Amino acid sequence: MGHTRLRNTAKGWALLLVIACSSGCRSPTAVPPTPLTPGQPIPLTTVTAADAKLADPKDPGWHEITEYVAETEWAPPVHPSVNLRFNAAAPTEPVNFRIARDEERFYVRVRWSDGSNNQVNAFDRFADAAAVQFALNGGSATPYTMGGPGAPVNIWYWRAGEDTPQNLAAGGYGSTTRLKTADVFAEAAYDDTNGGEWTLVFSRTLSADGEYQANLLATDDIHLTLAVWQGADGQRDGRKRTMVGWIVVRPDAALAFAQR
Repeated sequence: MGHTRLRNTAKGWALLLVIACSSGCRSPTAVPPTPLTPGQPIPLTTVTAADAKLADPKDPGWHEITEYVAETEWAPPVHPSVNLRFNAAAPTEPVNFRIARDEERFYVRVRWSDGSNNQVNAFDRFADAAAVQFALNGGSATPYTMGGPGAPVNIWYWRAGEDTPQNLAAGGYGSTTRLKTADVFAEAAYDDTNGGEWTLVFSRTLSADGEYQANLLATDDIHLTLAVWQGADGQRDGRKRTMVGWIVVRPDAALAFAQR
């Protein structure tokens, strides 16, 4: 692994564990995730490592970046028929995530429990899926439920079994539109041990042309939130688990630099 240095001393203890485990630890989650309440700010980790390949969900570079965990709830139903098809009282599970950038790209790594690997989307079968949503203006005043009039959102949507994620915009329920320009990538890995789990990395260049693209070069706070779908349970469209509120990422906070 070579020489490793972090300028963020708060992560020093986690880094020592990573170094000690670099040849023997099998799991990238040896350090327990940090519980996070939506609205609680977190710093943006900037990675400067020549051999980091953060687009890969299994890349060891992710070990050095703090993992957070947040609770989820069912998205509010937008039509009464949703409650006829799904059990609104069904339990939900938390979602784990890490956020970082390098000199060229912005990365969101999402990890969640899923007891089955569903990659077919057909009439009566549904694929697992996940999305990251960015508030384009207004920050926390933007509804986290697909935005609203005058408060649009940019959504990166991945569905298992498809090669290319969708780059979307929305300004409220029923307004989702696919954008013509996209430089959004996603790579996922499914682990069928310990009950089953997806690990997914979204990434995009820091700058992007066209309207309704998240500003990832901003010095102001970046507001984003996450959602996941379990295909085996018939989850699709508005039936999803989502964080209740925004994750507030602060690019100008005490940044953590990892260098090998």
